[in-house]
Order: sequence, then C-alpha cells, then structure tokens
Amino acid sequence: MFETAIRSATALLTAALTFAAGADEPTSATPAASATPAAPAAPAAPAGAEIQNSNPPQAADSETSRWTKYVMLRGELLDPRLDKRLFAPAVASQSVLLDFNLTGKKEFSESLRMQADVDLHVRQYWNYKKINRLTGAADTSQNIGADNPEYRLSLNELYINGNFRDDIQYTAGKKRILWGTGFAANPTDLLNPAKNPLDPTNERRGAWVVQAERIQEQNTIAFFVAPGIEESKHTLPEKVIFFKDSSGKRNSHYLLGWRYYMLLGGADINLMLFSSERYQDDMARALKTGASWSQILTAVSKQLEGHAEFLIQQGSARPTSAGVSRTDSRDFYIRGLAGFRYDFENESSMLVELSHQADGDSLIDIQRRLQNAQMLAVKYPELAEKPSLPVLMRNTLYLNYQRYKFNDDTFLSWAVAHNLHDHSGYQGPLVQWNPTQTTSLTLSASSDYNLVKNSGVVLTGTGRIRTNELNPAKSRLGLEVKSFF
Repeated sequence: MFETAIRSATALLTAALTFAAGADEPTSATPAASATPAAPAAPAAPAGAEIQNSNPPQAADSETSRWTKYVMLRGELLDPRLDKRLFAPAVASQSVLLDFNLTGKKEFSESLRMQADVDLHVRQYWNYKKINRLTGAADTSQNIGADNPEYRLSLNELYINGNFRDDIQYTAGKKRILWGTGFAANPTDLLNPAKNPLDPTNERRGAWVVQAERIQEQNTIAFFVAPGIEESKHTLPEKVIFFKDSSGKRNSHYLLGWRYYMLLGGADINLMLFSSERYQDDMARALKTGASWSQILTAVSKQLEGHAEFLIQQGSARPTSAGVSRTDSRDFYIRGLAGFRYDFENESSMLVELSHQADGDSLIDIQRRLQNAQMLAVKYPELAEKPSLPVLMRNTLYLNYQRYKFNDDTFLSWAVAHNLHDHSGYQGPLVQWNPTQTTSLTLSASSDYNLVKNSGVVLTGTGRIRTNELNPAKSRLGLEVKSFF
C-alpha cells in the first residue's frame, strides 16, 4: 500500500541521510541555471547558463517577500489539417488569451518559505473546423461546448520550502522538479507534464510532491513522494486517486523517486531510482532506474557543453502496434537523450539533441496503428471525433538556435523537431522585442515540413501519410504582448 511504501521509504531516507556529513552546497561544473521563466515564450538563459537545473536548489536570498506580476494578451491563428483521409476532431482556427500571472515568494522565517506561480486567465475560441465524413467538405462552427470562453485558475507551482537543519531542505506542494539535463525533452521526468520541443521553457506546470534533500559539499541525496492527485479544471487538488487490486484491496497511485548527485571530475552526475504504482500510466509496481550527466567539455572547447540522460524500465505502458499489452513484459526498454550546446562569441548558442525511445513507434508500427484505427472508426463512427493517435516516435532530432541580444533589446530563436524515420517534422521561429524594461512583444510561428517526397506510410485506399500529418494543425502563428508591474 501507499502508506506502507511511504513509511519504508522514509526509514530508508532517514538511514541514508544519517550517514551523510553536512556542509555547504556543491559547486557545479556549470553556472547556475536561470530562474524559471515567468511566462510563455520567455527567452532562455544567457550564454553559458546551465541547460537544466539538475543540481541542488540554491538557498533563498535575504528578501522576505518578492513578487512579479504581469498581464499578457495573446492571439493565435491556426491552420487546421482538413484532410478527409484522416479522422480528427473539430479544431479552433482562432483564439485569444488574456492572462494575469503572479510569481514570487514569501519568507516567513529563515527556515520556512512559500513560493508560487499562478495564472488567472480567460480564453475564447472561434471558427472550429473539421471535415464532414459524409460529404468530404469542411464544416465550420463558431462555438463548441459550454466551456467557451473558458475561465481558469492555474496553479503552475505552489509549495513551501524550508530547512530542518542547514544541510537538510524539504519541499511540499506543487513543484516542477527536474533531475534530467535535456532541454527539448527529459526521458527521466516521470512527474511533470511533457515539454513542447519547439518551446521547452513555456511549460511551467509541476506535480504535487513532498521532497527532502541533504546537501553536501560534493554530493546531494534527494527523495520525493508523489501521490496520484485528481485536480479540478482550475488545477486545485480534489482527491487522492485509489484503485482496487484483484483481491479488492484499496491502494493508492504513487511515484517514489530517489536521486544521488555528485560532482565528479568536473561533471554533474545524477543517479536515479523510481518506484511507481499506476502513476500516470498502467504500470503496477514498476521499478525504473536512470542517470544524467552534464559537463563543460574544456578538452575540446570552453564554449562546448555536453549532456545526456537515460531511463531503463522493464515492460512498458504502451501496447504494441497489434494492441498487445507490455505492462507485464520482461523485456527492458531504454529511453535516452544526448546532446551538446555550443556558445558563440556573439552571445548566441546552438543546441543539438538526439532522443531514442525503445518503446516508440517505427514506421511499420505507425502503419498498423493507423489501419487499426481506421477499421475501428468505420465500425464506431464516434471514434472519429477523438484526437489523433498518441504516436511516440522512436528516434527524434532536436535543434535549437538562440540569439540572446540581437539588436540589444531583441531575442531570437529557431527550433526544429525532426522525425528520423520519415524525415518529417515541425519547425518555427520566435522573436521577442523588449521596448522597455517592463514590456515585451513576442511573435512566434510553427509549421510542418517534409524533406523526403516518398517518405511516410501508405494505407490501402487512403494513400501516403507522414507522421507530422497526424497533428491536427499544419501551422500556427501567435502574437503576444506582455506588461510587468
């Protein structure tokens, strides 16, 4: 049971921490990461900053209270993929978002702090489009569902953080904890919502968790417990999720995580161990292990940083393309990512990452999944209204170029997510202009592309389909105005 697991894990953690000697925070081989971006499409950290904060958190500063507030207005145009070969739900081609954000901290004492990142927004959608399955024509409707416009309170992060002693910290609440070193994706992240590879810093949502850390001069021990929590539409916790096993016994969904960080030969290294019970998937009593590495490769260049992370697990929550479950499989599956970042003299950087997911889909797998989905949609037409199939690509290349001070007050980036199987993908630029210290204007876009004419899969009676065509949008264009106060 979840309670037994907590007691056992806490006992192990206490024993492990007892053997560790307390001292100062470790000195990382790379500079400290920049603060979490306060809003979507925020620029990345300056040149030389760490890719991800895989090291122990920095101690809170002496300010007792510090809050940042902004109002953001964002409009978006979307080009829906109106293709009668594919089944897809209605997609809104226009939307406007008005958002108020509050981010900051409150220090109650030297050993107790509260931090928050909260959004209050209203969003309106227009011009929903879809293909009429009978006539093949594009149908347009102005409003679908009762939740349009939508009003939301979104808790991205809300947690307390404190110290039992100078060397022992604790965190409780909703927090985005990242132990991996990847920028576009993190295979070792089992807690948080996944990033958008074209705009990784935009995702700020965390998970409900309790974490303890013991920080030493050259290493750190960390442990967390994350129960399965069901949230309301306003991301407020409503209840702990339970399930009944074959004997009718009531059990909790949970994820336990352990990390050992060490600074070794100038490299930041994390060793990780996870135990989960149906946490965000159907894997029962799953044991997963992982590791991450990051280092400035001074032997090659002081401007070159390398990083990697991987996760190994037995079995997979993803069924085969034939629909066979792999949750009880004895096969081992590896998910990994490796890459490097080079910082140029003109305060720009180029990042290259390669991702491999052993339980991901090959082209043959995608072809089988699409054929099965089409047969089901013919038999059960209501399935045609559901989103596209969840495709997990086996091998993906991520590219990201950033220019931090283009014309002093302008930030520029260009990101690419490329499928190495059929050589299709998505790419898009982002330009942010800061006319004043408190105002920013951001223009972002994305579109799909195909490098090889005859790539993809061919379905009988349907024709050639590429993996990027499974996305309901062909392109997006967004304009955002933000004002801090």
